[in-house]
Amino acid sequence: AFDHLAMKCGGLFDVERSYITATDLDQDGLADYVLHYGGVDCGDSTKNYCGASNCSIEVFMSSSGYRNPIEFLGHSLLPIVDERGQTGVLLTGGFSICGPTGQCLPPWFWDGTQFVGGR
Repeated sequence: AFDHLAMKCGGLFDVERSYITATDLDQDGLADYVLHYGGVDCGDSTKNYCGASNCSIEVFMSSSGYRNPIEFLGHSLLPIVDERGQTGVLLTGGFSICGPTGQCLPPWFWDGTQFVGGR
């Protein structure tokens, strides 16, 4: 993820650790990482990954060697566990992303190749 950030930022960057979440979304026993760009400072005002309401959020999956992150746009991507014990993510976002409730339902779950669900 840090190599990816260096590439996106064109070199140096700073990231608040609280904007990185580790959870096992693909159920392989290894942590997958959710990076919220609200905590990323590229040090260059031309590289901003947050708009007026939503930010870029990327998920780095262990099963893909942490390459080619899956991209979301929203306020947050929160880990949740369903009734079967499977971990997924709940996207929250502005009206244009999630509608009037601010929560994109249903949650997103990894099916082995992609996230499915959501709105």
